[in-house]
Amino acid sequence: MIEICGMIELPSTGNSFTWGGRRSNLWIQSKLDRAFGNQRWFDQFPASNQAFLAKRGSDHRPILIKLISSQETYRRSFKFDKRMFRKPLVFETINQAWNSSSLNTNLCVASRIRSCRKTLSKWKKENQSNSSLKISKLQEDLEYEQSSLNPSTFRLNSLTKALVYAYKEEENIWKQKSKDDWILYGDGNTKIFHAAVKVSRSMNQIVKLQDANGIFQRYEASKGQVAVQYYR
Repeated sequence: MIEICGMIELPSTGNSFTWGGRRSNLWIQSKLDRAFGNQRWFDQFPASNQAFLAKRGSDHRPILIKLISSQETYRRSFKFDKRMFRKPLVFETINQAWNSSSLNTNLCVASRIRSCRKTLSKWKKENQSNSSLKISKLQEDLEYEQSSLNPSTFRLNSLTKALVYAYKEEENIWKQKSKDDWILYGDGNTKIFHAAVKVSRSMNQIVKLQDANGIFQRYEASKGQVAVQYYR
């Protein structure tokens, strides 16, 4: 039927066994959900693809259809977190980065600061101060257990409970970042705190730039090219 209709399955990433469940004493996984397109679709969206996401609270995986192969990600500028002062070895890390760079005594202040920024960025990745790393690790473990041939019910329940607790920790972090006292008396919803932070950050954000042809560019790389061409 697929061949007669001229349908082609979209290229995919992730675990394509989109359903999993127990039947008697067996753990069954099936490829139930998939996305297809015909030739006209691929003429319009030649790089379209499907991503099989992780299962969260359902026995089916959500499928995300992407119309482009990749999207440039925004690398956020470095900001020093004052909470790092209370972390072990931070002062030693800064001191070592400031006085490094092959013992070049003529190194300018900007270069020393740049060295400290790179070193602290690496330190933050290796010493996560929030629950994001914990959530990622739990999600990976849960995904691995759900995809195994004979998953342990006890381990599935334990990982699910631990993930719920980690989400609550993440909510508290966004609550702290939002800096809105009235939220303390409002709904306990991470989306509210996240939105408050996004509003404050969007004040300095450049959403789009218009190029010389009058076309608005929205991706980070293309906006950078528009800015360079303008100043040239």
